[in-house]
Amino acid sequence: MRYFFKQNQFIDNQIILNEYEYHYLSRVKRLKAGDPFEFVIKQTLFIAEVLSFKTNYLKVEILRSNKVDNNEIELVLFQSIIKEQAFSTVLSTCTQLGVSKFIPVITHRSIVKINPNDFEKKRIRWEKILTRSSSQSFQDIESSMGNVLSISDFLKTFTFKNFDILVVPWEEELSNSLQTVLDKYNKNNIKRVGVFIGPEGGLTKNEIDLLKEKEFKSVSLGKHILKSESAGFYTLAQIKYFLNI
Repeated sequence: MRYFFKQNQFIDNQIILNEYEYHYLSRVKRLKAGDPFEFVIKQTLFIAEVLSFKTNYLKVEILRSNKVDNNEIELVLFQSIIKEQAFSTVLSTCTQLGVSKFIPVITHRSIVKINPNDFEKKRIRWEKILTRSSSQSFQDIESSMGNVLSISDFLKTFTFKNFDILVVPWEEELSNSLQTVLDKYNKNNIKRVGVFIGPEGGLTKNEIDLLKEKEFKSVSLGKHILKSESAGFYTLAQIKYFLNI
């Protein structure tokens, strides 16, 4: 696995561990002296060997290091808020597919309504999922979580002009399949892709129209209607196949 730490955790070849990190490395991974250890700090990849492992720190010998290649296509998922377990599944599976940033959005038909005061608690739990999934899938960059936004605030404040592809699967789209839309792009010119996924009850026509005003293309994923937690994974997998990444 590949682990991610903050800059202030790494001092004199020692990695300061929080309670969760210590528990995971000691009880789950059973890390011990002599084990190889690979970690990333601020886009630098370190290949190391564990020298000693204590309750609150890990001492390592750095064997080599190099800058992480950040030339890959950036994938951003705008995910409507859905039920907790399903949302956690989205974070885990889509991180494994290479999503670098998640933006949670409250849409008209979102069943779950998040109180801003409760968001930080959820954010801590969600970020643990992102860190664990980024590590497990050997991502070069740790996935991150943006602030939760209502769809109106999302449309007003988010900047879309830097995206080369923006798509939103919609069960009422009859004309454009995802593949048809993707085929119109030159894959060699694509650097940033955004995917918007609706909630359990789907997006309203008004929401689709507003997204189209921001240059989103509504697409069909086929004759079968997928669950919200499946739609993002399917769409991203198709896009990755198209882009050969």
